[in-house]
Amino acid sequence: MKTHTQVLLGVALCTLSTLSACSQADGGSAAVSATAVTTSEIKALKSPEPGAAPAQYQAKVVTLRLLGTQGEGAEASATLADTTTWYTRTYRLGETLGRNLKLAAVRESELELSDGNAPPRIVRAGQDVQLRLIEHEFDTAAVERGEHQWTVNAAAMARLLSRYGIGATATPIEFAGRAGIKLGAVQPGSLLARLGMQKGDLLLELGGKPATPASLESLAAEATQAKSQVLTVQMARGASLWERAYVIE
Repeated sequence: MKTHTQVLLGVALCTLSTLSACSQADGGSAAVSATAVTTSEIKALKSPEPGAAPAQYQAKVVTLRLLGTQGEGAEASATLADTTTWYTRTYRLGETLGRNLKLAAVRESELELSDGNAPPRIVRAGQDVQLRLIEHEFDTAAVERGEHQWTVNAAAMARLLSRYGIGATATPIEFAGRAGIKLGAVQPGSLLARLGMQKGDLLLELGGKPATPASLESLAAEATQAKSQVLTVQMARGASLWERAYVIE
């Protein structure tokens, strides 16, 4: 499959609640709401949080636009943008949107979403789709706002840390004549994973101080203390160097 990306304005809006909404023929108009998560919805989750209480889940309504699809077979993926914030994310085949929707199929310029109840829903490149997504509090413990700006919920991050840990180790390196650290494998769901860190990332400064292996413990401590602060991390990935700001609340 070649890469196909489209950004279309004035496209038809298709609503899903979660998937049983509009027909492909007429675009439909079933309402999607952010009401309380029901017991049946929790039982049907594609990716439940082990041992989570029902009160730890919440629903939200988002409108996403399919910008395009990439790759073939197990490596296929689809790129979606939130039309409110224009935050863009690429999902691989089999990944979930929230905890309740699975990217069930990716074809040339279209995808299928499944919630396990209604028939899979086809979304085509350039099409907007309104979704009811169910999330656990860990899913919003750290949220990317764009331009390397993140917001962090310290209380949720503290609970996440106690369950999944920091999530990686680091080794000292030198980058462009500067000392820093390189992350090893990052455990999914861990504190570092929620903060958007990946295996191979180089951390050069934390809060204006040179990064060392001990800096990971400092990062975890700062991210779990609710004292209305901004923590900066200077980092590199590939050939790119930037400063990321975490607003901790």
